[in-house]
Amino acid sequence: MKLIPLTQGKATLVSSTDFKRFGSLRWCAELKKDSGDFYAKRGVNGSTEYLHRAIMDAPNDMKVDHRNHNTLDNRRHNLRVCSNSENIRNRRGPNSNSTTGVRGVTFDKSRGKWAARIVVGGKKLHLGRFDKKSSAATAYAEANLKHYGSFGGCLGG
Repeated sequence: MKLIPLTQGKATLVSSTDFKRFGSLRWCAELKKDSGDFYAKRGVNGSTEYLHRAIMDAPNDMKVDHRNHNTLDNRRHNLRVCSNSENIRNRRGPNSNSTTGVRGVTFDKSRGKWAARIVVGGKKLHLGRFDKKSSAATAYAEANLKHYGSFGGCLGG
C-alpha cells in the first residue's frame, strides 16, 4: 500500500499497483459538505475525475462504495462497484429522521415496547416488538444481514 499526497494536507491510501498508475498524477482533496468526507479528485479535460471511480473503472450509471466508510482509503479491497440503492444501504448511522439513534428501531409508546422494522423490495417488514432497544437493534441487524448482506452498512447510532 502507498500514500498519494493531496491538497489541504490530506493523503489517500492506494494499492501498490494503483500507485504505479495514479501516483504520479496531481490529485486534490475535495470536501463534500453534506457528508464531511474528503475525496481524491483531479480535473481532466474540463471535467472531474474521482480516484476511487478511476481505480475501479466504474460505469457512469454505477457508484463506487468505500466498504469501511473512509473515503480516502482507495485500496482495491476497500472499493466495490454497486448500484445507488446498494451504496445507500452502506451509509453510516441511523436515518436522518431517527429519534432512537438506531436504524430500523422505533419506540411504540402505546405498547411501551421497542419495535424493529426493515424495508425490503419497497415493502415494510415488521420484525417484532421488544422490551429492550438492544434486542430490537439486534433483530434489525440480523434482518439487514439476511436481506442485504455486505451492503447492510453500519447499523449503530
